[in-house]
Amino acid sequence: GSYGGGPGGPNGPGVGVSPLDGLRIPRVIHQTWKGAEVPPRHERRVRSWREKNEAYAYRLHTDADIEARVRAHHPELLEAFGKMSGIHRADLLRYMVLYDEGGVYADIDTECVRPVDEWMANTGDFHNVGLIVGIEVVVGDRPDWKKYFDRPIQICQWSMASVPR
Repeated sequence: GSYGGGPGGPNGPGVGVSPLDGLRIPRVIHQTWKGAEVPPRHERRVRSWREKNEAYAYRLHTDADIEARVRAHHPELLEAFGKMSGIHRADLLRYMVLYDEGGVYADIDTECVRPVDEWMANTGDFHNVGLIVGIEVVVGDRPDWKKYFDRPIQICQWSMASVPR
């Protein structure tokens, strides 16, 4: 399903328009849940993404949407998709939707504490930004890091943004 404000914000043209017009990353926030109803425990977090990013469209993708996307846009993944657990299917969605449409992906249990447009405000050349990821961990000089991490720098995947294809 899809709801929320699109370009210009929910209040009409010009309202909610960012100074970052011309941004290559589409102004749409993608989240996923099992069904169309967001559980009460996540409503506040979902609302944070919508309220802090009024110029962005919002799309909540359901489990049924994931399979439909694979069938329509990525049939080469059908065999692997059939072997995946529900959580792995949801993981696949984040990458497919950013590849297909671009925008911002955020897990439903994450809170938006800063508007997405501010993520790039200090880059100086935000019109060339094509991918935004967060750093979860940098192990630094910790000698035992291999006991806890696969790599010395861990990139988070619970919220990220990308241009399409």
